[in-house]
Amino acid sequence: MPKLTAEISSLRKIERDGDFFHAADLAYKLLNEHCHGPDGKVIPEKVDHACRKIAYRLIRAVLNCRAVERARSLYHTEYRLHERFDNFKMRSLGARLEKEGALLSSGKEQRHLLAEAAHAYEGVYDDFTQERGYSAINVATLNLLRGEEALAGQWARKALAECDRTQPGGAEAEYYTAATRAEAALILDEPALLEAELKRARDVQLKQSTTRVTTYRQLKLICDHRNLDANEILSEVRLPDILFYVGHIISPPGKPGRFPADNEAAVGEEIRRRLEGQSVSAAYGSLAAGSDILFAEACLDNKINLHAVLPFSQDDFVEASVAPSGGNWVERFHACVARCSSTTTEGSSVDYATKDAFLNDEVLFNYGSRYAMGVAMLQAGHLMANARLVAVFDGRCGSEYGTGNVVEFWQDRGLSVDIIGLPGTTEPKRHYPVPRQETDLPERKPKAVLFGDVVGFSETREQDIPRFHQKFLKPLFEALEPYQKEVRCLNSWGDAIYVVFNQAVDAARYGLQIQQIIKELNFVPEGKDGPLSMRLAIHHGPVFDSIDGFHRSPSCFGVHVTQAARIEPITPPGAVYVTEAMAAELELCNESDIACEFVGPISSAKGYGDMLLYVLQPQHEEQVLSEIQPTTAQ
Repeated sequence: MPKLTAEISSLRKIERDGDFFHAADLAYKLLNEHCHGPDGKVIPEKVDHACRKIAYRLIRAVLNCRAVERARSLYHTEYRLHERFDNFKMRSLGARLEKEGALLSSGKEQRHLLAEAAHAYEGVYDDFTQERGYSAINVATLNLLRGEEALAGQWARKALAECDRTQPGGAEAEYYTAATRAEAALILDEPALLEAELKRARDVQLKQSTTRVTTYRQLKLICDHRNLDANEILSEVRLPDILFYVGHIISPPGKPGRFPADNEAAVGEEIRRRLEGQSVSAAYGSLAAGSDILFAEACLDNKINLHAVLPFSQDDFVEASVAPSGGNWVERFHACVARCSSTTTEGSSVDYATKDAFLNDEVLFNYGSRYAMGVAMLQAGHLMANARLVAVFDGRCGSEYGTGNVVEFWQDRGLSVDIIGLPGTTEPKRHYPVPRQETDLPERKPKAVLFGDVVGFSETREQDIPRFHQKFLKPLFEALEPYQKEVRCLNSWGDAIYVVFNQAVDAARYGLQIQQIIKELNFVPEGKDGPLSMRLAIHHGPVFDSIDGFHRSPSCFGVHVTQAARIEPITPPGAVYVTEAMAAELELCNESDIACEFVGPISSAKGYGDMLLYVLQPQHEEQVLSEIQPTTAQ
């Protein structure tokens, strides 16, 4: 039990820091270890007080990743927390689920669901005397969003009265009181009270940064409903930035380069000055000698959660990007890795874009950089925080996969870019043990790999298979025609399809299109009760790009093709599951018609290990809440 207590404490720390992805990952692992049987299913009699605490944290983390349906399933079906009717936290979590579901709907359905969510919070308010201001203010906001202005005002005043009756005990209670009063002031249109309470909330020293995320989201709903500038009004409670760092590799002592060794002390000091003067909650980047390691050391020293992302295997990375700089950079690299794994720096991590060997494929540097950038932006989106870049850069574009490329990408997106200048000289050449052209291996290129398989096809009668090919598969192949220029290779066998796309966004759109076509086809084989469905999975990663020896046509192969294949069998019928790498690449593509909703770490087929997965969804233009007209008070 002491070990479990410590693990739950670690889970709370990660959640407090706003790292919802890692919090969900740890919670799943703890529940699998303590509450599940060998088949992976929940054993009801094992769901004790400790397991309910973990499940509660898991659902909160999943909700903060905007995966409402997954959270609802965990709450009602898997861990049955709704049965804890006498527990304030469990009941409040249930009401929040209703609220989040309502906010994802639109039109008349949304108005109805907002009313249902308000009713759920009213029940919590009536049944529990603790934290009644919290329940009351949620009832107020939900009524406001559904157009019941007068009713919203009544509940906002109830919330203020509850705050006046309660004497805050501790920093967290003081913060919640200030946040509740600020929300009531915003509803009641009392700007002086709003300003005072937001400043009061800002000044409370909180361990839990996610509390500010929840506050910002809630107040932003009201601002959006009333067409107010949330960035200006709510600046006091906005969460710190998410940082992505990049920079030149330092040259060996006495050698020329874009980051001369003589500049190490000045650059290191400037990095620390920039970090100390900014509000940053987490940082993402790599661990190459020079700029990267200087950033990493400064982040760890300033207790900023560091997520170092290596583009390929650690030994190869050290050989290619750390050891050539000489000095003590290899020792400093390993020290950073050790600190990221230490219990004293919970919330930091070392991750890999791919754990494959380098094989001198320089494209992996770009793949790793884009992967880290995408994950950083995903995290910023979930925290409603700003993502910004800090770069140690001499101002000259050099390598196709270098610092200048990253700076240009951020500038083109209109994102915040902070440059630490260098008096660089020449571009140093990398020296690899075996030149790429002498390895006799095909080139690796990042591609989006899609696998699909029809559920229940094996039960289709022989005489119905021609109709299946003509009526079911043919429309799927025809839908691929507009993408032909971006398809590198494709194949089908029986009821399965395999397509490799040059661009992630094309794979995502085609996957969603397939599911829509199948839904409209409603194809029912002879002798079956229901229509056929398909599982689809997509991964984005560097694959070997070559020619198939049998077909004499383009072919892609490698571990990343296998990774995509291992996801397909665990995908629910009718869904499109994508890996975190695919979700990160889509985030960088910045396409408004595609959304990725976090699912969590799922065990893949054939023992391939756990993978963080997302479900792909079409992003429809949602009705703005402010369009709901207020109801005239009676």
